[in-house]
Amino acid sequence: MKSRLGGSSRSLAPSPLPWSLPLLSALLPLLALFVAGCSYNSAAPPGGSECDELRPGVTLRYAYTGFDAGGEAVLHGVLTLVLTAEPADDPAHLADVSGVWSIEAAGEDSGVGPQVGSGRISGVVLKDGSVTLDLNPEMADNNVFLLGTGEPCAAVAFAGDWVHSTIAGERTRGSFRAERR
Repeated sequence: MKSRLGGSSRSLAPSPLPWSLPLLSALLPLLALFVAGCSYNSAAPPGGSECDELRPGVTLRYAYTGFDAGGEAVLHGVLTLVLTAEPADDPAHLADVSGVWSIEAAGEDSGVGPQVGSGRISGVVLKDGSVTLDLNPEMADNNVFLLGTGEPCAAVAFAGDWVHSTIAGERTRGSFRAERR
């Protein structure tokens, strides 16, 4: 059949270009890498879901074990932490912390400072997993501080040093481990 212009009639649909299939098969892996790269969040803390649950209002309970300078377990108890407001003025802060503690001496409670009994906790958790807690926030000159690092971001556990500090300076020191219950 002839067209009005004198040529043969063919379909007006474009024919596949000979280079389109190889180009498409070469671009698909690149497109997949691009999409995968866009979904990666390098700013997300390690640990994923455990870290995601650390937000204001969450209550976390930890089994606490304190060790003397020689590494012997001398304290056992529970730390209950409530994450309060996220401080807007410091991007390194994950959350402020308040809570309560109840700790017993494993034997003779000599040299561990005021961390036997119970009391209030005040402190902070940083986005890098660092934890700083004051077991005696109502005291100005007889405090026990817990200075630790979290695994990951303190959601599962944190460990470090406890320091008994008075107005005259550091009195005693040991280590501790707090594991989520």
